[in-house]
Amino acid sequence: MNAPAVDAARDDLIPDFCRWRPLLLLALIMELLAVVLTLAAGLGTDVMDRFVLTSLYLQWSGICSGAVLCLARQKLRGQRPATTFFIAWFLLVAVNVVISAGGYEVLLRLRPPVDGMPHEPRLSFLFRHIAIGAAVSLLVLRYFWLQQQWRRQVLAEGELRYQALQARIRPHFLFNSLNSIAALVGLRPSDAEGLIEDMAELLRAGLDARSRLVPLRDELDLVRAYLRIEQARLGERLRVEWRIDEAVLPLEVPLLSVQPLVENAVYHGIERIAAPGVIEVDVALREGRVEVEVKNPRADPGAAPHQGQRIAIDNIAQRLALIYGEGKARLELGEHEDHYVARLSLPPVQPAPGNSRGGQA
Repeated sequence: MNAPAVDAARDDLIPDFCRWRPLLLLALIMELLAVVLTLAAGLGTDVMDRFVLTSLYLQWSGICSGAVLCLARQKLRGQRPATTFFIAWFLLVAVNVVISAGGYEVLLRLRPPVDGMPHEPRLSFLFRHIAIGAAVSLLVLRYFWLQQQWRRQVLAEGELRYQALQARIRPHFLFNSLNSIAALVGLRPSDAEGLIEDMAELLRAGLDARSRLVPLRDELDLVRAYLRIEQARLGERLRVEWRIDEAVLPLEVPLLSVQPLVENAVYHGIERIAAPGVIEVDVALREGRVEVEVKNPRADPGAAPHQGQRIAIDNIAQRLALIYGEGKARLELGEHEDHYVARLSLPPVQPAPGNSRGGQA
């Protein structure tokens, strides 16, 4: 299981210069270097000419270097990191040799000449530019290398945090569910068997670190499984009203993002009122976003509060930030009249081919 991760880490040592973002960053670095080299040579009447020539030389070198690394990246898959680094550096030096040799021929034909450059012997010119190019290539390649390592470390830490949060999902209703199952075994064994299957599905989902996003219909299947377990325990005290937009069901949401909200509604709403209560679950696509609203009655005055209400909510909020990034998904909590409302707002994510648990909404 670790081999693919290692191979992916090696592939990431060289940025994908076939994409525009790394190329844009490389062009920016080359332009800043052109400014530095121009200023280092001193100011003069020809400063703009020198800047244009230096910028043209460096940008052309950067484009060619990016193209070579784009092609070489596929060939270097699976190589040792040190081998990958030095081969990439050697390729950059080779590109610089070709660009420098061609640049010298161009400079010789310029009229009027640029401050002393055409009077410099060919070997001296090539040696100077190749040495500078080798040093700059080493620094730039090292910069991209460290940037990729930092990005990979951030992703790894995020994955560990996500798995740690996922491991914390241990439904508090476990023992209540077992008691309900034990009570039904002798009276209604088929119902007890169904509850065992529902509980197994929920626990499996809580331990499933492979899936971050699942179709909304599958997440709602987990909610229904949970509610069947609680229905066996609470009986007529628990009722559920569903309002579901069928068009939103194929879109993907984080695994176990809705079920904890419904569990919270049962645990801190239905269980803390004497009369039968209704949980309302509203699922729709509003203003281009997936919205899930869970509403439950507020607890009776004087009802003993349950501890740990924020654990599941904080868990969901942290996982949303890890999956979507900060601020792209929202979990809002509040009160409306005599109800407590939890509203989940997510960017719409189209399903990947074959990504389903096979449940029906």
